[in-house]
Amino acid sequence: MSSFIVAILLVGSLSWGPLSHAKDSYLDSINGEADDITVDSAVSLDASGQPQGAEAPSIPKDLDIAGFEELLRSRYIGSYMFYNKLSDGDKTSVYDEYLSSKDIESIRKKIISLFSSH
Repeated sequence: MSSFIVAILLVGSLSWGPLSHAKDSYLDSINGEADDITVDSAVSLDASGQPQGAEAPSIPKDLDIAGFEELLRSRYIGSYMFYNKLSDGDKTSVYDEYLSSKDIESIRKKIISLFSSH
């Protein structure tokens, strides 16, 4: 019986070798890909953590509310998902923010602020 256990252990240990080698090959390929990644240092952050030298994403001016909602749905789906859960009054408030600022970051903050307050 003990030779049977030894045989099982021997076969089991032999089967781990290729698996271990496959893991090493996979990790080597991932590491190789990571080595190829470069950082674009052309954009640096200012004191507030905002990018310098990069323009904020532009959004179209003077959309009606349907156009504004389509813009959110097509380009900012995460913000749209929260926006879509707001009341009609809160949606109007977000649209008013769009009309006054035309800045997607302030619009996103408004959406999250209104969503979080409920």
